[in-house]
Amino acid sequence: MRLHGRTLLPPPVWLQEVLPLEADTEHTPLEVPPLIEPRRRRALLSTALATDAPEGRPLMEPLVRAIARAQVLTTLPRRSRPTLRRGVQLLVDVGEGMIPFDSDVRSMVEGVRRCAGESKTTVLSFTGSPQWGVTSADGERRPWSPPLRGTPLLLLTDLGLGGPPTAHRAYEAEWLRFAAAARHAGCPLIAWVPYPPQRWPRALQRKLVLLHWDGATRASAIRHRRTAQRPERIP
Repeated sequence: MRLHGRTLLPPPVWLQEVLPLEADTEHTPLEVPPLIEPRRRRALLSTALATDAPEGRPLMEPLVRAIARAQVLTTLPRRSRPTLRRGVQLLVDVGEGMIPFDSDVRSMVEGVRRCAGESKTTVLSFTGSPQWGVTSADGERRPWSPPLRGTPLLLLTDLGLGGPPTAHRAYEAEWLRFAAAARHAGCPLIAWVPYPPQRWPRALQRKLVLLHWDGATRASAIRHRRTAQRPERIP
């Protein structure tokens, strides 16, 4: 057979005996590495959630001074030390911008429950800003209210930096209002953000303890951030 002046050879016999490839019905999706390795998660969460409480060794100087003045002490003066006894209110952003981090969010929620204790962890979800309303674990929709004074608020959020611009996306002004509400309630506010610090609004960095949700984050960096914005001590 000739085509355009060239002779075409017939197909080889073996080509007629080749069976078509079977469709891959057992496709395994690629595993995306977590933002924070599980073996490091507990140490980082413990550092982020700990609040100071007068539960350390007795302070001898004020104790001796009170005894010398024949003063009656109703409480024993002690050094402050980090504690998790206050629990945590965990606020989970379920907006469109957090969809790519769904697996990390689930792991983080479980990690917080193990770290702070199931009975001392309140998990609430929200879209945009917690002040627009929250949903409890049993599906109840209600206005956000702060926990007991001194209880840390832990945010898992992108601060509106990701996802498409929508009416349910909170921007800098909304987060500043929420930070003010948390401060008024006497609750430390910490936010794990999956985007790098270069994208964080400067105003929020001054009002919130923002932590980069990334494997490079160290406990020492968390302590530094917490110390830099430490609120008044709460008994």
